[in-house]
This record gives sequence, structure tokens and C-alpha cells, in this order.
Amino acid sequence: MVFFERLESLRLKRELSRNKLCSELGVGKNSIANWEQRGNIPDGEVLTRIATLFEVTTDYLLGRTDDPHIVIYPADPDKVREHEEEMRQNREAFYSKLESEIDRAAAKRRPPEPANVSVANLIDLVQDLSEDEASKVAEYAQLLKRVRNQ
Repeated sequence: MVFFERLESLRLKRELSRNKLCSELGVGKNSIANWEQRGNIPDGEVLTRIATLFEVTTDYLLGRTDDPHIVIYPADPDKVREHEEEMRQNREAFYSKLESEIDRAAAKRRPPEPANVSVANLIDLVQDLSEDEASKVAEYAQLLKRVRNQ
């Protein structure tokens, strides 16, 4: 019942009728009766609207604290800068790794230029392949060899 008692107190301080409160919150007229008589608590969205309307915290409305107002302490500027720098570095590392992965994936899908193909290049290309992929490359190489020898 803490919720309804606090809501009722806030409503009376603002001199709002129950109908006006329902209108302000965008809820049906039976909502307040459900909260009062059945002890129901509104969903999170409505609860947030109530807290915003009366400029109190949802914790206060729910009886988790007796202090209706949130106290926000200013952040330490050095810690904020340190955190921002860490986030920037993490972002750069992520995008760098992503770019490398994209380049590597693209290189696997792109056939090498014929003039640049050597046994060493071919070995580099196939060493990261799965067994199935390597088997297909070997079959293809054997097929090319047969075609060339005909």
C-alpha cells in the first residue's frame, strides 16, 4: 500500500483530481481504483510517467527509499577523461581487428592474380583452410593438371 499512499499524497499536494491524474498519465479512470483497492502497481512505463510528473524517483514511489529525490554527485573529470580514453582505445582496437578480419576474409574469397601465383603463395593461401576446403583446392589443382596435360 506504500505505493498508493505516496501517490495519493503527491496528488493531493498538487491538488490534482483522480480524473485529472488519469488524464495526465494517459491511463484509464479505473487504474487508480485498481491501485488503491487491489494494491496493484502500474507497469514500468506508467510508473516512470508518475515519477516524472511528480519529480520523484520510482524507488520513492515503491517504498524502497523515503527520499523522494535523487542526488546526483558530479563526476570526477579526471576519471571521466580516463574512461573516455579507454573507450576510444577499445573502439579503435575493435575496428582495427574488424578491418583485419574483413580483409582476411576478402583475401580468402578473391583469387590471386595469375602472375603472382607461386608454390609459396599457394601454400600461404591454403594453410588456413579447413580440411574440406583444402580437399576441394587439391581436387581443382588435379583437374587443372589433367586438362593441361591433354
